[in-house]
Amino acid sequence: MTTEIEPTTKPNGIGRNPAREFVRPAITEELAVLNWPEALRRVDGDDQLLGEMAGLFLGTYPDQFAKIAEAIENSDAGSLEIHAHTLKGTARVFCAEGVVTAAANLEQMAEQKSWPPTLDALERLRQELSRMRPALQKKTLPAAAK
Repeated sequence: MTTEIEPTTKPNGIGRNPAREFVRPAITEELAVLNWPEALRRVDGDDQLLGEMAGLFLGTYPDQFAKIAEAIENSDAGSLEIHAHTLKGTARVFCAEGVVTAAANLEQMAEQKSWPPTLDALERLRQELSRMRPALQKKTLPAAAK
């Protein structure tokens, strides 16, 4: 003997169970650039630690970007791969997918020694970092920002 089970949600909304429904968070500009709630989850909710890491990233990413640009200028695939990989990994901490993707593209170009498109890819990375910076600055603890 089989028993049919009716769905809990009916077309007219009767029988809905709001506790089981997924609520999609509002997509803000900040969330489009980095996913702070997910980054916070990855560090067990330690807002202070994540804020300090954001401050460190803000202090070091210009140097990483300069090293990437220099590697491209010198057609140094090894250096480009290392610095793009490093920047990709640190951006991943903040779930900054635009920066992660742009750096990964440069890393892949270095592996393939594909030089012609690297200038466009470098510009894309610059744009993504420019979008990420203000979002991270909002999250940085005052002591870490100095």
